[in-house]
Amino acid sequence: MNQFKKGEKAWYKYDGRDRVFVITEIKGNVAMLQSDTTANPKIKTEAYLADLRPHASCDITNIIGRPTCDINSNKN
Repeated sequence: MNQFKKGEKAWYKYDGRDRVFVITEIKGNVAMLQSDTTANPKIKTEAYLADLRPHASCDITNIIGRPTCDINSNKN
């Protein structure tokens, strides 16, 4: 089991899609999450720690130089 900390990024399935969230607070086994995006409005939600997956920084780029990593390329 991974030990998450406040301020870390994690993958979480939201509305049927894997998204990266920043952990803003942890209460027991529940994390308060905020979307890690520049688009407004930011998504704020709660999730059980067991439902989160670690987020590793992306070092794979596509043909135009954008990161192409997703949850499947970063599984531990």
